[in-house]
Amino acid sequence: MHQGPERLETPRTGGRSNHFAWDVKVFEHREHAGYPLISETIDETAIPMQRILSAMRVRFSRVKVYDPEGGRLSDRARRL
Repeated sequence: MHQGPERLETPRTGGRSNHFAWDVKVFEHREHAGYPLISETIDETAIPMQRILSAMRVRFSRVKVYDPEGGRLSDRARRL
């Protein structure tokens, strides 16, 4: 769960282990209307790094992967 002063994101998985549906709820400040709740579900699919690399190498001669947070490259990294 990620929280901030105006938002709440809660991950929930579907039937597949690589599918996530993020329930995002934001209390957006609107002048003279207070803080109405805006809610949306964002679907995300996690694809293994090697599968992405294999597909990209078909079209590109050089493909580099890095973790912007400085971590080791793996399918468990938050972002690559």
